[in-house]
Amino acid sequence: MAPKWFRRRREPEAPTPEQQRKREELRAREERRVLDELHRQTDALLAEYRELARRHRPEKMVDLPEVPPRFTSVEEGRAYMERLGAWIRE
Repeated sequence: MAPKWFRRRREPEAPTPEQQRKREELRAREERRVLDELHRQTDALLAEYRELARRHRPEKMVDLPEVPPRFTSVEEGRAYMERLGAWIRE
């Protein structure tokens, strides 16, 4: 008998509809968690920026949205965080 590591590997079986559904649910739950964290970080950064702008550069207050945006995708949220970070560094 051949050693276990030498045996031919079986091809992975296609996931069942139940397994596929669970994977999609996990993926959606993880994306929701990441979006929620991005929203929390955006709110905190925006509050910090508002305070800094109010104290040091009132003309920058014009650039700020009244209500923090809510994103539909992680990529959209990360792009906004980068723009907000650039505003703060200016």
